[in-house]
Amino acid sequence: MKKSLLFLNLTLIFLVSGYLAGAQLLFEENFNYTAGEPLVKGAVASSDNSATTLTGWLTISNTASSATNSFNIAAAGLTYTGYPSSGIGKALEYIDNGGQDVFKTFSTANTNPTPGAAYPGPKTVYVAFMIKVPAGDKDGAEYFFGIKYSNSASDNNYFGRIFAKVSGDNVKFGISKSTAPTSTWSEDVPVNTTHLLVLKYTMGGLNGANVTEETGKYDDKVDLFIIPAVGPTEPATASLHFENPLDRDAYRYSSSNSLIGGLAAIYLRTPGTAGAIPASTIDGLRVAETWAKLFSTTTAISHSAVKKQIRMYTDLSANDLCVEAGSGDFRQYEVYTITGTCVQSRIISGQHFRIDLDGLKKGVYILRLRGISPSYSAKFVVR
Repeated sequence: MKKSLLFLNLTLIFLVSGYLAGAQLLFEENFNYTAGEPLVKGAVASSDNSATTLTGWLTISNTASSATNSFNIAAAGLTYTGYPSSGIGKALEYIDNGGQDVFKTFSTANTNPTPGAAYPGPKTVYVAFMIKVPAGDKDGAEYFFGIKYSNSASDNNYFGRIFAKVSGDNVKFGISKSTAPTSTWSEDVPVNTTHLLVLKYTMGGLNGANVTEETGKYDDKVDLFIIPAVGPTEPATASLHFENPLDRDAYRYSSSNSLIGGLAAIYLRTPGTAGAIPASTIDGLRVAETWAKLFSTTTAISHSAVKKQIRMYTDLSANDLCVEAGSGDFRQYEVYTITGTCVQSRIISGQHFRIDLDGLKKGVYILRLRGISPSYSAKFVVR
């Protein structure tokens, strides 16, 4: 085993410094937290709602006190053949009653740009996730998913809204852009089945010099792909398409003619009316700027470990992988096989920790660090 670990040590130097440059997700969430616990515990008012939770999810300010009705971690994750985030971690259970609404930031681009400035963030965003909807009649009058234009808990602007409407053993999905309710619904698909959805939000340009000139000329577009083929090529036609020149854009002029908005965070919504939305389970959230990156099996590597000064080396006497996390503020590590199976997950404190290699078979593994800092990953080999 010492010979194998020595090779591991040499392999790390190469793979950590150069692995998969350019392949990048903006966001990935596999809900690998403690089963049965709320996604956000002890929610507080918006002025104090900072990203200090292990999960990094925050509550919207007007729902922060509704801790009795929260999103909870499911005991097992969802699976979907070929999807890169299939079978990793656990999943998230919606409720069908009013409670906490939550969000998590995927872009730190300026959401209040100076007049005349170009929007610096992602202009096209693809969001994929698995969803399993239970049976039961729901009117689908409210949406359950969207994209926030701000990373502020007190902001309530949501775009690319996804709806669900259940009738017996079938569910329809619907989409809208921002304020308008959906009038665009899919064909029926079966309930109690894991489906893959991909939301595409495309930002247009500013069509005027102020809010008066731009009103009525909004050109953002929303597409929804339902159960698409998993692969690097985007289908030529989406399952659903929505655009409305009267429905405001994510990036636009405010009523005071300041530029506002963008695409910044994933938003998960509980219903304002009890029973209006199916109590679904979702898993494997992935966000990218292109379809190819969204479905690439290498896009879990979102940053270079070297840039964060992450150092890994082996302790031959203890058969451990030692990790020094540099300046990163990480709270958890996970070890995955190359096929996406999580084989170790531990809560960590501090910037130095060890991983026991005794239980790992020969092969390629991915180490992922999570916490308040953006997640970082690196590849290593046991031989």
